[in-house]
Amino acid sequence: MKQFMLVLTYASSDEVQGLVSRHLADSGLMILPNVVISWLPRQDLERRLLGIKEELIDVMERGFEGEFAYAVIELTDEQFKPLGQ
Repeated sequence: MKQFMLVLTYASSDEVQGLVSRHLADSGLMILPNVVISWLPRQDLERRLLGIKEELIDVMERGFEGEFAYAVIELTDEQFKPLGQ
């Protein structure tokens, strides 16, 4: 049985959203800019999301202001079926 994850993100600006999009590219199906359905293992997704946070912290140390938040939700088969139709 394949496990699917719903990834919800919040990006405070277009620059932060670009960072999110770059890191989450090829991680699943992007439904909306802030909503991704992924089939990657949770630890791989967490690694990508932590990469976003680390890069954002790096640019914030140079004066950029931005916010990023996320949630990773494991979908059951019953929850995923309506999304796949």
